[in-house]
Amino acid sequence: MISKVLSQSNDFLTKNNRNQVSVLIAAGGFAEGLYLAASLGEMAKDNTKIMAVIAGLKDNHMKLLTILEAYRSDENIERVADEILKLKPIWDSYNIESGKKIPQQKATEISKLTESVRLAFIK
Repeated sequence: MISKVLSQSNDFLTKNNRNQVSVLIAAGGFAEGLYLAASLGEMAKDNTKIMAVIAGLKDNHMKLLTILEAYRSDENIERVADEILKLKPIWDSYNIESGKKIPQQKATEISKLTESVRLAFIK
């Protein structure tokens, strides 16, 4: 149901030349979803499955960065792009792989990073 609503919203915004709003919604949804997954990964005794979900988001993150870059001339999108870029170390520095548990300390670091990006959006 959520996917359907997001798809319909995106179609409406695109048809009405509101691409920037659509991009901001996608970025916010990505950050919120990653924040929720990271928070669960921090609390879980065995975070293997949750980390697999997070690992699977790497391609979406890269695509989102590409889209945000295309709209960087808009100051609102530039600010969001800068925040979304701060999430890159999750895949570059923490060695998250599908089927692999990560230590609690690293899960906490990822959770704090995603929380800081999320907080930047909701302030």
